[in-house]
Amino acid sequence: MKKLFRFALLLVLLWSCEKKVEVDEIDLNYHRIFMHYDDTEKLTISYTPSDVTISPDLVWRSSDNEVATINSETKTIEGNKIGTTIISVNSIDGLLSDECKVTVFSYGELYRAPYCTFDASIYNTKALESRKIHKHDENYLIYRGANFKGTAIVYQFYKEKLMSCIAMVNSKYENLVATYLHERYDYLETHDIYHLFKISNHTLAVLSYSNTYQCYLVTYVGTETANYLASETIEQIKFSIKYLNLYNGYEALLEIPK
Repeated sequence: MKKLFRFALLLVLLWSCEKKVEVDEIDLNYHRIFMHYDDTEKLTISYTPSDVTISPDLVWRSSDNEVATINSETKTIEGNKIGTTIISVNSIDGLLSDECKVTVFSYGELYRAPYCTFDASIYNTKALESRKIHKHDENYLIYRGANFKGTAIVYQFYKEKLMSCIAMVNSKYENLVATYLHERYDYLETHDIYHLFKISNHTLAVLSYSNTYQCYLVTYVGTETANYLASETIEQIKFSIKYLNLYNGYEALLEIPK
């Protein structure tokens, strides 16, 4: 019995004296990733030396969560919006680190976005545009689209200041126009006749369909413009956008040759 006890004690002592192997370096399986806004990618991490006995506590971060996020539990990257972000992993003590550059890119260029410098004059707006002008007067500028997918870009003015911008898109690109907006802007909600997106704290985008002209309309409107027509409550801003999108200056659109 004593011999058995001594043997067990020896095993315990040997186990307690076993060398603890700590991590010298961490390495991600990817250091460059290209993905779409609705894609996911899984990261894995390896240790040097490979026979470590002590795994470090790690912190995962994305430098821009609007572009892509990282789930620290599943190590999964989720795309959100076109752009570039750095996914980094660091030990709590800061001695170990690695990173992966993530680029979220577009499914396709539908049109070049208009210059939404609200309150700009017609002269200043003309100076920014490089597309071929089709028609203009004191209330609007109409440019031909830069490609066959976008029919025209329309700038609407009120009291000599830019009030809204409209991108007219060929009706055959129904799926692409929705994707174009989702991969660039923050989706807010869908209403009866339009889909609402937030570009920034100062600009909204509204996707609707024109039965008259049989094309999709992406209307860019400043929140200050919406507030000019109504107050800042979301329901009133929706009403303002509906008003702009349906009634303000669309006689100009009907004059564009189909």
